[in-house]
Amino acid sequence: KDAAKKGRGGDPSLRYISGKLSAMRELVSTGELVPPVLVFVQSKDRASQLYEALRFDGINMDVIHAGRTAKERARAVQNFRSGATWFLVTTDLMARGMDILGVNTVVNFDCPGIRSDYVHRVGRTGRAGRPGKCITLYTEEDFGSLHMIASCMKTSGNEAPEWMLQLPRKHGGAAKKHVPPKRSNIMDDHETQQRQKKEKKRQLYANKGKGPGAGARKKPKKA
Repeated sequence: KDAAKKGRGGDPSLRYISGKLSAMRELVSTGELVPPVLVFVQSKDRASQLYEALRFDGINMDVIHAGRTAKERARAVQNFRSGATWFLVTTDLMARGMDILGVNTVVNFDCPGIRSDYVHRVGRTGRAGRPGKCITLYTEEDFGSLHMIASCMKTSGNEAPEWMLQLPRKHGGAAKKHVPPKRSNIMDDHETQQRQKKEKKRQLYANKGKGPGAGARKKPKKA
């Protein structure tokens, strides 16, 4: 059944941001994201990119997408269920049929394009009367989804920005078929690239058997 009509799901909010990766890092650093956290992106490539970008931050996280084996996906889901992993990055396709109770926070890193996907995502949290929240990050790229999301929020009894409800809505087949916007590579971020360089340097030192602060070896004194 439609979670938006039943009122099931976490407390939804929409956040306009200029950079999704920096916004995600801020949400993590401020403690606003209460684990377990399910993070949705629009594609397999985006899932891999976000995971690679955030793993340098020391976040206890994993990722599931079509590029991973069934065994790897099952292990990632089990670790998320047990609490061994706090954040799980996924796509709508991979999350279908995945029943996980106790999800406290859902983050729509990429906006869903159709109503059923949004309802499915927000319904992952706030189950059985438990508190939960669903945070949707959006930029100009996501404007095509805003009317649908605002409409779902209003239907479920939540406040929705009036200007979003006034945006053009999709009708008929267009409402069911969605062409995802072309997005830039998440890894094309200066801060992420700098962290990658530091990590590569750390691994290089580790492979050589000394850390960056180990200093040069002293030459033996002559007899």
